[in-house]
Amino acid sequence: MYRKALAIKEVVLGFNHVSTASSYKNIGSVLHDKGNCDEALIMHRKALAIRVSVLGNNHEKIASSYNNIGLVLRDKGNYDEALAMHRKALAIQESLSEVNCVDTSTSYTNIGFVLRDKGNYDEALVVFGKAFSVCALKYGESHRRTLILKRCVEKCRARCVGRNHMS
Repeated sequence: MYRKALAIKEVVLGFNHVSTASSYKNIGSVLHDKGNCDEALIMHRKALAIRVSVLGNNHEKIASSYNNIGLVLRDKGNYDEALAMHRKALAIQESLSEVNCVDTSTSYTNIGFVLRDKGNYDEALVVFGKAFSVCALKYGESHRRTLILKRCVEKCRARCVGRNHMS
């Protein structure tokens, strides 16, 4: 369905249109969900290229594309590249809005998961803590998203404590 929409948008709107970029992003997300990370990465990078050419480098859609690319790279085990993408997203989000917004929380969370996956529990703890603070402020402490982040903080804290007892 998304591929049909993409074909129509390319004819009607052209290749260099934000709606065409959205179709590439949607296809990339479906491919990623299906485990086809290489093709997903191609689609997300096409979406990013179009968005940059149309919107410039400092737009929320650009940050979203960086986060999407970072998610795929993380699943491929390319942690350093994933971290770079999520940090680019965070930098854009912080430049566009208040630091305590939901988008920055998402980027903090993504960064935290990559750091955790790399075994950098101390750094992950700090970043998950920032994400938790933003979510608690925006949603309250009983919100599902806040509770998930609270568990991430607790798990990283336990890993840090466990590691310190081993040394």
